[in-house]
Amino acid sequence: MGSRKKKSEYLSYIEETPKQIGRIRDVASRATSEARKRALKRGNYVTYLEGKKIIREYPDGKKVTLKIVQESGIPVDRNGKLRLSKR
Repeated sequence: MGSRKKKSEYLSYIEETPKQIGRIRDVASRATSEARKRALKRGNYVTYLEGKKIIREYPDGKKVTLKIVQESGIPVDRNGKLRLSKR
């Protein structure tokens, strides 16, 4: 696969194939979890959406609700996890 266009078309195919959605969800979940852990370990806070709450979590474990949103437009399930829909 040499050309950029072919790679782009292949990635689009993977993203739009229903059987690949589970894999994409797993990779995204692991990447997010690792990034969060690294940020907290380095002494940085992380901010994320949990249900309808925007949460800021500090390295010491303290969590602060920054805002409650009415409708985020981001597809999340009841647990605040990103929901990737099948097309």
